[in-house]
Amino acid sequence: MEKLSPFEELNADVESAEDFIKKDLFSLLENIHNPQRDEIRQAKTIKNMPEDLTLELRGHIEAAYVEDKKYDGKFKGKKISELSEEEKKAYELQILRGELFEMLIKYDPEFINSRSQEGDELLSLLHDPERFGLKDKVGSVRNPDLAYIELNEEGRVIIKGVGEAKLGLLGERAISQLRSFDDSVKILKSTINGLKHAKKMKNTGFEGLARRKEQMDQAGEEGPFFDIDEQFKTTLIVPSNREVERGYLYDNLVKRTPKNLQNKKEIQDVLGRIDIKQSAFNVEEVAALAKRIHELI
Repeated sequence: MEKLSPFEELNADVESAEDFIKKDLFSLLENIHNPQRDEIRQAKTIKNMPEDLTLELRGHIEAAYVEDKKYDGKFKGKKISELSEEEKKAYELQILRGELFEMLIKYDPEFINSRSQEGDELLSLLHDPERFGLKDKVGSVRNPDLAYIELNEEGRVIIKGVGEAKLGLLGERAISQLRSFDDSVKILKSTINGLKHAKKMKNTGFEGLARRKEQMDQAGEEGPFFDIDEQFKTTLIVPSNREVERGYLYDNLVKRTPKNLQNKKEIQDVLGRIDIKQSAFNVEEVAALAKRIHELI
């Protein structure tokens, strides 16, 4: 009997419409030449993705339209409301590629073990503080894509690091974003600890964090409920065909940063303080998957 490929093995139990969409994505990947492909990791990533992945991604596109129209955003120099049908398609694909890459990171078996309800709640707070009634406390901060947290037996929550997915080439904006995560996490610490009581956390919308706070209170544990690890680290996650050697990244960043904004010491400092890991997917694969999903939504 002929041995099945990793994609075929994971396709054996497709049942729902969304499963068939995933099967379609598997087939698409197999037709893209990539001698370095980690088929098992790719297949498991797509298998892990949510049942309503197309609905979720369409929601990101709709949210981008609302946001860009609200703040008079532009795409290739034109107002969003003035885009032609072809330009709208290009605009939507650009959004979709970025959002899809983030989703592929979140469900990658290399990173999925870092996820937890508590971590997702912390990320949600950074992403949309208004939803929790904490806009005045959090303000406008950079929100990462992953949070690595440690939950000790007494209930304390310790954030050990954050992860940021970056599909495109690094530039000055990316360096600013990576540098700002330390401040974002300090604001998180102040905001969460400021809630003080498990009941208030639950009423605010933090079910997982509230359970941890109750556990800490019952254990009689003293000190801050939410804390930052002394070895806190930011991890940058890039496509599998992106170079991750720091010397190369530094040279490339300097070339891509306008001279009036260049701060070589800052670039060196940021690159020296982060970990860099690769996704299971390369740029071409993400683009092909995004194009296919766009056809489906």
